[in-house]
Amino acid sequence: MSFPIYHLRSTEAALKPIIVSVPHAGTEVPDEVAQTLRPDILKQLPDTDWFVPELYAFCTSLGIPMIHARLSRYVVDLNRPMEGPALYTDQRRQTDAMPLTTFDGVELYEADRRPDAAERERRARLYYQPYHAAVQQLLLNTQKKFKHVLLFDAHSIRRSVPSLAKDPFADMIVGDREGASADHRLSETLLRVLKNSPYQITYNQPFKGGQITRAFGNPANRVHALQLEMSQDVYMNEARSRLDAVKSAKVQNLLQTALLELSAVLETMP
Repeated sequence: MSFPIYHLRSTEAALKPIIVSVPHAGTEVPDEVAQTLRPDILKQLPDTDWFVPELYAFCTSLGIPMIHARLSRYVVDLNRPMEGPALYTDQRRQTDAMPLTTFDGVELYEADRRPDAAERERRARLYYQPYHAAVQQLLLNTQKKFKHVLLFDAHSIRRSVPSLAKDPFADMIVGDREGASADHRLSETLLRVLKNSPYQITYNQPFKGGQITRAFGNPANRVHALQLEMSQDVYMNEARSRLDAVKSAKVQNLLQTALLELSAVLETMP
């Protein structure tokens, strides 16, 4: 495989029982896909989780490996099911692993250039499956040292997306698939740390975790998964052109505290 699909920031060996996944911050598009996308979409990539890897850049210094996608979610959405049931059963707009529109319903592709079944299979094989396999391997490697491990799936989104929710989103949204993807002690720890801050926090509302949380979270086997969604204006400027130094520093301090406390809980779980 010649096209780099992810970047792995890691110490030689995990020092904490956590890995961080960032599936939606990628902006790269292979030429054969770029030729089919509308030029305005290709230029703006409007649903990107901007600067999330930079926000979590401290993880390596803590001994927490971080894997983040280099590919745009418009090439393949790593946090949607390739097949099987949809993530949500309400009336919100849902995009799949090979999205055809933006969150706002804008067409991604030039006329008659939508991916067919063969192209979907090709992208699944080249881009989707290898990322999930890499996450699985990171978890397996970490399990060799720790009894319990946590996959922390990191996301961000525009403050308001009416097609997904009628009201603006909270500052931060914790998701654990309604308690199915992580031990309650981990969810409670993350919620406690975040709520002891100036930010507005919600739990499983309106996001409860995507396919990565659903696929990897298996508390019975001591593998836990939490998703943290964050409104982008919490840490960056409204124009989405750069991080806000003051805002992002405050968020990074909070995230570091949260991950360290989660690590402490993991290491005491029987």
